[in-house]
Amino acid sequence: MYTLRICPKPISSEWDCFVQRHGGSHLQTSLWARVKESLGWRAVRLIGLHESKIVGGMQLLIRDVPLFGLIAHVPRGPLMRNDDARANEFLYTALEQYMQSNRIQYLYLQPASSNVSFIEHLKRANFATSKVDLAPAATCVVDLTQDLDTIWSKLQKRRRKAIRKALNTELSVREGTEKDVGTFYALYTKLIERHGGKKYPKSYYEQKWRVLNPHGLTRTFVVEFHNEPVTMHWVIPFGETVLSKMAAWSGNHGNLHPNDLLEWSVIQWAKAQGYRYYDFEGIPVEAAQALLANQPLPQTLVQSATSYKLSFGGQPVLFPPALDRFSNPLLQWLYVRMTQRATLWPWLNELANRLRTHSQKSGRKRWWRCILTAPECAFEHGEGLTGMMAAAERIIL
Repeated sequence: MYTLRICPKPISSEWDCFVQRHGGSHLQTSLWARVKESLGWRAVRLIGLHESKIVGGMQLLIRDVPLFGLIAHVPRGPLMRNDDARANEFLYTALEQYMQSNRIQYLYLQPASSNVSFIEHLKRANFATSKVDLAPAATCVVDLTQDLDTIWSKLQKRRRKAIRKALNTELSVREGTEKDVGTFYALYTKLIERHGGKKYPKSYYEQKWRVLNPHGLTRTFVVEFHNEPVTMHWVIPFGETVLSKMAAWSGNHGNLHPNDLLEWSVIQWAKAQGYRYYDFEGIPVEAAQALLANQPLPQTLVQSATSYKLSFGGQPVLFPPALDRFSNPLLQWLYVRMTQRATLWPWLNELANRLRTHSQKSGRKRWWRCILTAPECAFEHGEGLTGMMAAAERIIL
């Protein structure tokens, strides 16, 4: 017999411990939900209990879209103690009832890699594979259980050469502090100015540091040249993995290979701290599929951020595809027809990303401007930050 606990508390250490123990993502923690509050999201957790013990659950991030209603996002969930069919059915029923009773108009769910039976429940309930890219569907992971010499040997030859060169320069690497949140944002702003794109507010990064750092869930690393910050890395250590969350480069001193030095330094740090994996967080699905089939990279990705990440010797990993559904049958029918037209995918992705980052404090006029101008921005900057970093990295490859 299962019982349901609906938990809207800002912080739930019990849930966060469950997420970590069962191999979940930091995206499912209540601490991450606190970070997302700065972008207008609120969290609720649907937790299944058996004899007062958590057997599974999921965290929903919810926000109100003016003139539309509530939308919800389940990142890398639900999580289960084991892949029990009855527990999955219980949680699926709880999710449907919560959506109906709270009038959630749209749900986007990125399944946890381990939960196959829950995906089948969603597909039977008319959830379809989403064309919206809110998070990576594939990634590249370095196995840190190998000895350091083995990890080094798997780097591409040109990457090892670049790191050796960087080590013989006056570049220095240090771990960042709270004061370096401003340093990061300055580098990030320069990146946006060079390549364009949607910029997160500074308050988002300040909130990320304030919430996550006291719990050891965020670290920053800085490369300097004569006390000048050149490039900076923001990582999230969680469970057995260090996740490469974001990088920002000033664009200076590319001939000294500061980005190569920083990436290798963080990999060394992660191994020294006892983590098992270093995750580059995101490569295109087509790249992962090609490599897993022992095929070469698609030509369009040969000189890109993807090839840069893969040059550090990691292995490709595919995640289950995201699923989504509108509660209104007519809207769902229109959405399915729209997603059948590939030319509309950039517009849908840009709109989804703007809804994700747009401040809740913006007025209705700004929300409609967000929707109506999405096509223009999608075709100019559809690749987002990854595309911007690709442009920067081509200079140093």
